[in-house]
Amino acid sequence: MGNSIGLFCNQILCIMDLKETADTIEGVLVGLGLDPENARDRDEENVWQLKFGNSNFRVETFTDEQNWNYFQVFAPLGFVPENVDGDFYEHLLNTNGRLFESTFCMVNNNLLIVKGIRETYGLDEIEIKEMILRIGGYADEFKEEYKEVLTSL
Repeated sequence: MGNSIGLFCNQILCIMDLKETADTIEGVLVGLGLDPENARDRDEENVWQLKFGNSNFRVETFTDEQNWNYFQVFAPLGFVPENVDGDFYEHLLNTNGRLFESTFCMVNNNLLIVKGIRETYGLDEIEIKEMILRIGGYADEFKEEYKEVLTSL
């Protein structure tokens, strides 16, 4: 019985936490000179599609299967061709080691992204702003660095 009460409370807290996080994200976007209303995805709740610097990126919150809430920022860099050699992947792995609270990932059809993700618990405006700026900066840096290898989006 205590388990079901804890689960119920956790679900309520998740909903409240995502609403508070979304409000905080929108406040940060305004502070960065971005319009959260225009950036808000019309099809998905708690998703914002943004252009900052020379890169497009996505900011989102979501709840996983275990009812943990997450804040995520990611930017697509380009598609990795099938014929790329192992040196490129080795370089990505080595570069991952110097990224701060971020990582390279391959998703859908060899799309290389750079992303940051963390739980929403304890998340504040400074962390949101810094992750947005960090991912945006990394996206600009690595799109330029890898432009000879990646195919365009």
